[in-house]
Amino acid sequence: HEFYEEIGRKGGQRVKAERGSEFYSTIGHKGGQKVKQLIEQAKKNQ
Repeated sequence: HEFYEEIGRKGGQRVKAERGSEFYSTIGHKGGQKVKQLIEQAKKNQ
């Protein structure tokens, strides 16, 4: 458990160093838009 926390933390730090913190904002927004699209699609199919 601790091992995976450590490698996840290191990976996140590396991505932040390479791509910047704005990267996380961008992918979070894209994910939110996809969820919104899926919800709208599900409502139409009811």
